[in-house]
Amino acid sequence: MYSPELTQASNFVQGVDTAFLVILGISFFFLISLTVIMIYFIYKYNNKRHPVATQIHGSTLLKLFGQLSRLFLPW
Repeated sequence: MYSPELTQASNFVQGVDTAFLVILGISFFFLISLTVIMIYFIYKYNNKRHPVATQIHGSTLLKLFGQLSRLFLPW
């Protein structure tokens, strides 16, 4: 039922397999990275550790950049 000739049915099989594995590896890298970062921030900003919220005063330029950058997300 399984034949080695069928796995090499085209000249492009090796390139497609390599591209698939690279994309899969990059996807798993970002999945694991973002999951670890999310768990870190859940722990860091836990309500039990900081029951009273504090106001964080930041840079006006940074806030302006954050607001204006959202204009370019749909493009």
